[in-house]
Amino acid sequence: MTRKLIFVPALVVFAGLLGVSPYWMGVRAERTYDGVLRAASANGPVSFQIRAYDRGWFSSRARVAVTVRIPTGRLPAAPGAGVSTREITFNIAQRIDHGPFPFRDWRAAGWAPVQAVVHTALDLNPQTMSTLMRDAGGHPPLTMVTVVHLSGASDTRIGIPAFRMPIGAILPGTLAWKGLQGRVEMAGDFSRSTQDLTLVGVSFLGAAGAVKIGDVHLVGRGQRGASGLMLGSSTLHVGAFTVTNGRTGATPVVLRDVTLQSTSGESDGAVTLAVNSRVAHMTLGGVDVGPAEYDVTARDLDAAALVQFQTALQDLRSRRLTQKQLQLRLAEQFRILLPALLHRSPEVEIRRLSFKTPVGGVQGHGQVKFDATGYDAGAAGNGWLQHLQGSADLQIPPVLVRSLLAHQARAQLAVARQQGTLGEADDARLTMLAGLMAKQRMQGLEAQGLLRCTDARCDLALRYRNGTLSVNDHVIPLHPKR
Repeated sequence: MTRKLIFVPALVVFAGLLGVSPYWMGVRAERTYDGVLRAASANGPVSFQIRAYDRGWFSSRARVAVTVRIPTGRLPAAPGAGVSTREITFNIAQRIDHGPFPFRDWRAAGWAPVQAVVHTALDLNPQTMSTLMRDAGGHPPLTMVTVVHLSGASDTRIGIPAFRMPIGAILPGTLAWKGLQGRVEMAGDFSRSTQDLTLVGVSFLGAAGAVKIGDVHLVGRGQRGASGLMLGSSTLHVGAFTVTNGRTGATPVVLRDVTLQSTSGESDGAVTLAVNSRVAHMTLGGVDVGPAEYDVTARDLDAAALVQFQTALQDLRSRRLTQKQLQLRLAEQFRILLPALLHRSPEVEIRRLSFKTPVGGVQGHGQVKFDATGYDAGAAGNGWLQHLQGSADLQIPPVLVRSLLAHQARAQLAVARQQGTLGEADDARLTMLAGLMAKQRMQGLEAQGLLRCTDARCDLALRYRNGTLSVNDHVIPLHPKR
């Protein structure tokens, strides 16, 4: 009997806590939610504003306005008169189911206690929503479910089905979206994140032509370093990228199986960044190239200076400047921060550059280093160039060298014909003259020692040190005599 008397009050207290906890979790989730939106809106071209937030006992409802600012590139009519950007605003609706055990979302949350489960959907006018759902086969145009754990960490799953719609308000044409699925995980303090996104494809079709991108997969992992920079690794794969001319039907740009990998790390205030890119095949202007690869590593980049530059960039973006104003301000910030960026003697190394052409392969490697020894950051002018040193070695097929020289010569002859200084010359004669000029120029470069060629390849050895450039041990004047 005594045990029963003890058990009943305990059961009542437990039931009370179980009933009150969703409301308390709702209050906590609202604070977290508001903080996330404020942080996301602090900088950049996208901002979020809560239009309505109705907190209930077991769930809450939120309506949020999302504004995207797109620079137009036009300068204002007068200094300070208006902002040359275009704003696109749309609404999203969210249902926040409170923890610790949101029974309606037990499949998403699992059986572990959570802070909340957030369902996000587009909140557009009925006509637009009807059109999007019709084009998406009756599916919602956006499905996004975020599980917010007790620690504040979140796990978001995103789905955007295939649809097709005109986008004349942005560019005259049609957007064909083929579907996206993905997952994004974020630590509660935003210090770590992982992404895994797959885009089946997207195409823009217009009178001017078409751009098609297919089979895109992005995997990334980031962690905030001691300096505050987000560092980590990512791999981006694009199965196909094509550009088609709408007038001629030609496809001047084709890339297939493109893989871009990047890694970054920080040690003792210095950042190292490595990028590797591989393309299985590409067609540029009718010329087939591939496979191609480059591998670049930047070392001893000053982390504190990079943080300053990142902060300055975020501040400039928040001011909603025109594109030209932004570029000018960024150039000024870069000039101011240049001494700090250089004081660790940074280095950029091209470890590998290679690609195959129909007439042979191109191979190369090189490096550029800044030696900060004796560098006076306060000195005016371009004295910092004296502290640069670098080298590059290239191996190029002779046929490709002649082809490049002929292309340059033909462009010069075409200008001369247009100006009337060449006389009568049809395209065939222009091509013949360009070939002769290319042969003469190549012989001249070999005679000067600037090219070292055999039947199989031409070698180029470039060296730069103390303000002096040499090609195959021959010094090239950088400043013309007056």
